[in-house]
Amino acid sequence: MKKTIVLLMIATCFIIAALSGCGDDNGTNPVPSDLIGTWAWISATMDDVSMGTLEEVTEITGADSLSYTYNANRSWSGAVYDASMNPLTTASGTFSVKGDTLIMVISEEDGIAVEPPDADSILFTVTATTLVQYTVEAGHTFAVNFIKE
Repeated sequence: MKKTIVLLMIATCFIIAALSGCGDDNGTNPVPSDLIGTWAWISATMDDVSMGTLEEVTEITGADSLSYTYNANRSWSGAVYDASMNPLTTASGTFSVKGDTLIMVISEEDGIAVEPPDADSILFTVTATTLVQYTVEAGHTFAVNFIKE
């Protein structure tokens, strides 16, 4: 189960990952204005119970913070940082929204092109200050919680 949330975080934003050509002409919804901006990781939970620190959840040694930036042009970027804000891993790509599903395409990881681009989709809710990306698997809800920077 712990690996599932790690893969979702990574796939969701880098890691975290779908479809190419994310324009409005492919049936996607407009990007919610509240989604635009930079989001900082707060926690990961399974059925509302903490899954531990970022380092424990991602299994990336020294992981201290995680942030994603979503742009109005449907591009995104994300990184995991150590305590000195040195990036430990990075990713970027494009995204689209279909209802309550965020579809992310990872086109670059750690400065290297991903060929073919990797993709994933995840459910989400967003307000002006909070973003929750989640999935339900085998009767369990896995959620990654962010706050707007």
